Amino acid sequence: MRTISFVAFIHLLTGILSPFLYLNGYYALGLFLFSVSPAVLLLLVYIILKDKTFVAPESYNNQWYQDNTHIKFSHTSEWESEN
Repeated sequence: MRTISFVAFIHLLTGILSPFLYLNGYYALGLFLFSVSPAVLLLLVYIILKDKTFVAPESYNNQWYQDNTHIKFSHTSEWESEN
């Protein structure tokens, strides 16, 4: 998890610094950070997907559409056939 935080911080830093440097006249450095930022994001996604200790939040298991699949709506033939 420490690696994820570090890479996320690097991605945030490159995203903030690239336009700041570019607009202040450091064009090459700004464009370099702008081009590196997506690669850092891909690295972050790879690390998250590779990390076996990452567990999705508990709320993902309790979505309303998973709990209320029995609800029948008035515009369906299933509802009309029961009345």
